[in-house]
Amino acid sequence: LTLIAIIMVFGIGIIDDVISVSSKTKFIVLILASILAYFDGFVVDNLGTYFGYTIPLAGFIALPFTVFAITGFTNALNLIDGKDGLASSVSISILIVHVYIGYHYDDFLILSSALLLITVLGTFLIFNWYPAQVFMGDSGSLFIGFIIAMLSIHSLQYIDVTTVLFIAGLPILDTIIVMMRRRQRGISMFT
Repeated sequence: LTLIAIIMVFGIGIIDDVISVSSKTKFIVLILASILAYFDGFVVDNLGTYFGYTIPLAGFIALPFTVFAITGFTNALNLIDGKDGLASSVSISILIVHVYIGYHYDDFLILSSALLLITVLGTFLIFNWYPAQVFMGDSGSLFIGFIIAMLSIHSLQYIDVTTVLFIAGLPILDTIIVMMRRRQRGISMFT
């Protein structure tokens, strides 16, 4: 199911790069892909541990929260892809932390996936640095954002939700700021 979800996200990105797709269509595909990932075991089932108490999420709350987390981060990384080298640099920074988590906890999935993406993004960054010769496009930024979201959820078995928010904080904070600015200007936050 996860492979199908990844193909769906990459596919809608390619279609958007070629013929332009509405944000609503992309959002629907991301929601469907997130649901597939949820049923394949990528679940946010608690909000973390605070003062010694873990805040669990019941099954009927865990699904929408997981979908929100995956689609939110995927869109956040897509939104930050506005300057040459920015999305790939931010992604590499986040993935370096995942390499450490994978190595420290002996999790081959996190370690190998993060190392592979760092290698690909590092090579891509050479040609994407100002002045860029190639661009990531929606296919790249949605794909990378979705993979990082999945790795972050998988790493929740080792680290707290709050830690994941700090690791992925830059794209999330950027998205919040952009949405607030749009609202102040009277533009739809979802444009």
